Amino acid sequence: MGVYSLRQAGITNFVKYSNVLAGNVPFFSASGYVVLGSAASSLTRNLNKYSFFSETRSTVINGLTTARASAGSMSNPAVAGYVGGGGTAGGDVSSIEKIALPSESNSIISATLPANNRQLSAMSNSGVAGYFAGGFTGSATATVTKLAFPGDTRTTLGTGLSSGRYSPAAWQNQGTAGYVSGGFNESVGLRATTVDKFAFPGDTRSTLGTGLSQQVFEHAANESFQVAGYRYGGNDESVGRVNRIEKFAFPSDTRTVLAATLTNNVEGLGAISHAAVAGYALGGWTGSQTSTVDKINFVNDTKSTLAEGLSSVASGVSGFEAA
Repeated sequence: MGVYSLRQAGITNFVKYSNVLAGNVPFFSASGYVVLGSAASSLTRNLNKYSFFSETRSTVINGLTTARASAGSMSNPAVAGYVGGGGTAGGDVSSIEKIALPSESNSIISATLPANNRQLSAMSNSGVAGYFAGGFTGSATATVTKLAFPGDTRTTLGTGLSSGRYSPAAWQNQGTAGYVSGGFNESVGLRATTVDKFAFPGDTRSTLGTGLSQQVFEHAANESFQVAGYRYGGNDESVGRVNRIEKFAFPSDTRTVLAATLTNNVEGLGAISHAAVAGYALGGWTGSQTSTVDKINFVNDTKSTLAEGLSSVASGVSGFEAA
């Protein structure tokens, strides 16, 4: 990735991103993959693929070995994407799919989640490990499963979430920490504002003093590279589906609510991100399934809507990035 390409992508702070030019971090994701979950009310194995530079969509036919919805998705961007758990036609599963990049060949790895799990979240520390957090295993779970790269070996963190929650969302500050936000806290019977932070590489957990501005689950999240984490939409305890976008600035973790909002009040959506350029909120449930893809410009936090949405209306969506 040279200086010209960085300018094309809207990155002009070359001092801050000099480590990218030197090739020291896997910074620029060229594309994002969308796990469509329930597409037009049917589970699908197909993936949508978005080229970030052209914002054009293609479809990876049978990109998964097993059709699943409400899974956790993350990636080791230059190597593979991972899709863990989810609800399938045969019930909830503990299996983890690996989609090799750039070949897009899929397989089920030998490591599994500790239990059948749906409505979980996922995040990663690129080149080091990925994490599957929370979910529903018959009840809400606080378990955080760590998948070490490149061997794909699984361990379970001694310290999980601060409470068992299903349908949380997760984002990461590359090399520094991962965050798990909101979800339904079954122990108190309420959606949560909680944001748990896991410091890399030690995986020690703290809980942010300022959580989400709404009690939500079924929301989505992504991140602007080493700048901020973003939370999109969801279902609020008091008002139902929402269109709010929140931003947590790194490294202070201070929270703001953007003036920009999603096109729809929506839950069950997914998200992918293009480095420090833009984030994308994908599909979801608005009272019916939608194919809308909203773009959030990370430079000025404005929203637009892609002309080319998902290939089908879909909910239970998740996504991952490829370098």
